[in-house]
Amino acid sequence: MRKELHQKPFQKFRQTQSKNNVNALDESVGLSFNRTPVVKSSIDVSDRFLKFIIHSFSSQELASGRTATEKELSGFDLLSAVFIDRDYNGEAFEMTDYFFLEDIPCKDGKLLIELENTYNSKNIMVVYTDIFGNDFTENFELQGI
Repeated sequence: MRKELHQKPFQKFRQTQSKNNVNALDESVGLSFNRTPVVKSSIDVSDRFLKFIIHSFSSQELASGRTATEKELSGFDLLSAVFIDRDYNGEAFEMTDYFFLEDIPCKDGKLLIELENTYNSKNIMVVYTDIFGNDFTENFELQGI
């Protein structure tokens, strides 16, 4: 039996904010377009540490694609996870670290991720994913390493 896509209401897949819910099943029906989140971030580098600072986060998902509860969310509450490649080769993203929202401390209105600087890499790629599955990718080129 063939099921036609338009006979079911569109339901977009939601990304988890917790590693405990990674394998929770969620059915997605339909097609959606990536609406790249807006992220303002920076990185502080020392000999011993990499400190990622997320100053602000905003999802661009349309209100019509959100549930009533999701329409009330804003800012960091719409962030699902941050994925990091501490030794980005310029071609393939190979995740070295990941952090779900629940794992990222908030201090003075900013999210902070601190890692030991063990890779001595010149390039770091960071992928920020919102709860709707949209990604923003950022490449940091480090000087003096």
